[in-house]
Amino acid sequence: MKRSVVILATAVAVLAIFAAPSSAAKKGFKTGTYKAKSSAGKFKFKIYKGSCYVKLTSRKRRGYCLSGKGFIPQVNLVCPDVPDGPNDYMRNPLMPNQAWLPRSGKLNWVNKGFHNGDEAYKYVFKLKLKRNGRASGSFSVTQETSSLKVKSTCKSATYRFSAKR
Repeated sequence: MKRSVVILATAVAVLAIFAAPSSAAKKGFKTGTYKAKSSAGKFKFKIYKGSCYVKLTSRKRRGYCLSGKGFIPQVNLVCPDVPDGPNDYMRNPLMPNQAWLPRSGKLNWVNKGFHNGDEAYKYVFKLKLKRNGRASGSFSVTQETSSLKVKSTCKSATYRFSAKR
């Protein structure tokens, strides 16, 4: 009887030692610089803890944040409707800067605006951040131009990327 109690106590102690680190593991995302690869090229972004903006508003929230480091490589925009002009050209997509990440790690960032007054643009950047230091997502660009009173919509492909810290 004493022998089985000693064996049981030893087994419980061994399990407690090995189970403790897994339950005390960090539950947040890995912070630092992530290096991403896509068919358009390589780029970097940073994940950090701090105060950042929620969905392109002036509201700030504490938590994990995403900051783009520079531009995403140039992508080709195809403009099929432009008469007497180039039917494609290059554009650097924008990345989010100081964007708040929800607990799910999913960010769908859309930025709309105007270039040169008459060119409407839309940048889309999607991210799925995992807690193991890996990420995946996509980005694309759409631009509407008015040249010689002809409205034309130019689009890029949707480029997928993968990243790791």
